[in-house]
Amino acid sequence: MGSAERGDTVVAVGWCAAARCGRAFVSAEAVLLDGRRATTHWPACGELAARYSGIDVDADAIYVRDGPIITSAGVTAGIDMALTLVEEDHRAELARASAEHLVSPNSALHDQIRS
Repeated sequence: MGSAERGDTVVAVGWCAAARCGRAFVSAEAVLLDGRRATTHWPACGELAARYSGIDVDADAIYVRDGPIITSAGVTAGIDMALTLVEEDHRAELARASAEHLVSPNSALHDQIRS
């Protein structure tokens, strides 16, 4: 099943479009990134810059916000990006609670860490 069929190509969040990792290429094809700063997973930054000269590719950023478009460098950077959107659209407390929920170790591992 292709990414478009899974529905995870570009996620619309209110007035914002968010693209995680390699999905920046989909956003670039849709001409959403022309004249904007963007990022993608570090091994693909050179290709993104070469294929789409109208994009200012930032290979050092974990995520880039340029107007209503936000792109992230990878899966874990996508988590940071998503938490930023939660904070902007809702409140910092909800973003913090979501982040704390994500950092929930396996209970057996948790017991080993505490020992």
